[in-house]
Amino acid sequence: MPSPKKRILRVSIPVAFASYIRSGLSTVKQILIPYSLERSGINCTSAISKYGIITGMVMPIIYLPSVFIESFSSLLIPEFSRYFAKKDYKRAKQITKFILLLTLLFCIFLNILFFVFSKNISILIYKNDSISTYLKTLSFVISFLYIDIVIDSILKGLDKQVSVMINVIDLIVSICFIYFFVPILGVTGYVVSIFLSEVLNFVLSALVLYNAFKTNYNSN
Repeated sequence: MPSPKKRILRVSIPVAFASYIRSGLSTVKQILIPYSLERSGINCTSAISKYGIITGMVMPIIYLPSVFIESFSSLLIPEFSRYFAKKDYKRAKQITKFILLLTLLFCIFLNILFFVFSKNISILIYKNDSISTYLKTLSFVISFLYIDIVIDSILKGLDKQVSVMINVIDLIVSICFIYFFVPILGVTGYVVSIFLSEVLNFVLSALVLYNAFKTNYNSN
């Protein structure tokens, strides 16, 4: 049986490695966005302005409620690790379904809130409604974003932290899309790239979780 030190390193190294790769790719992506917007025909000032509105004003509002999800998700790792250690896979599947259902209901509530009251939220926070259209559009990405956070924590608890590393694929695809298509589609292309990144990230994580239960825990 591996020593505690080796078991800790087996979990921490892949997670840390994936984080470093995602940080590097995210930096490349953020640098590329205003550059690609400018290539679409928007002048430099407008490109930086559009980038700032979406990245610096809209997305923080989209991410704000995730503090509850992330705090809750961090507690799932030791809980699912306990199920994994006990090989209580039936209970793990039951809890997974329940947690994902609760997360989905929370996301639907936020979707409706941001979609219906996008203008009110924009005025309340920024004293104008300049971001309301973007906020309304990007509210649909919440479900993919938040459920993916929960799934990633469950996967780490089920000793699938190496599989979580495949989620860098969404960044690679997003970077390629931004480089080739944002110069053609402009700001619309940037918004599409956000959807593409989050949906792909969610799909990859969901597939890993599905396969984990199907292949390893089906007998339970």
